[in-house]
Amino acid sequence: MSPTCEIEGIVLSEKPIELKGAIVNTYQAVGLAKRLGIIVRSTSEEE
Repeated sequence: MSPTCEIEGIVLSEKPIELKGAIVNTYQAVGLAKRLGIIVRSTSEEE
């Protein structure tokens, strides 16, 4: 299995309840975060 597995063709509702309980890998989490407008900062950036 490739470490760059993408979630293709996902359709999310306004309140993306489709993701509740989802188990994703690191690469998929990054893609979902971008799509949801989530900004992820490392601890060193917070200081």
